[in-house]
Amino acid sequence: MAKKEKRVLALDTSTKVTGWALFIDGEYKRSGSIDMHKIKDSTKRSKDMCFNITALISQSKADEVVIEELPSKRNMKTVRALSRIIGAVFYHCVNKNLKYEEISCAVWRPTVGIDNSNRDNAKLMSINRVKKVYFKSVTDDEADAINIGEAYCVRNGYAELKEAKIR
Repeated sequence: MAKKEKRVLALDTSTKVTGWALFIDGEYKRSGSIDMHKIKDSTKRSKDMCFNITALISQSKADEVVIEELPSKRNMKTVRALSRIIGAVFYHCVNKNLKYEEISCAVWRPTVGIDNSNRDNAKLMSINRVKKVYFKSVTDDEADAINIGEAYCVRNGYAELKEAKIR
């Protein structure tokens, strides 16, 4: 009997644009973003984001979902909105019997060699790392999802850390 693939979906959730990345057996396969920034009504935007993320989890056939832990240094309106989205993802994973894990930026960034001392600088480093390692130009949301997924796979023994390649 063939070994079942390990499918990990990594998410960098946001109320407006959520980045995602799919890893199969520790290897990066594809990524993208769910963009809801044009929806002005925050309740509708949050609902639509929840529906789109849970649909993505199902479509990707993920066995495991890793999501960036909610940072505490945000305004309360953002914390409430992100809590709803993260809660919906958690519920979906529990309901579908999928492994769910949250990972803080203080853990995933250093795992892939990104300095965590300044958020704006860390976002740029994340984008640049994806460009150097995967030869892909992406937004900060997608870059963070890719790096979250790689850090998760490395920390769980599914993969070794990818180093920047020279073309």
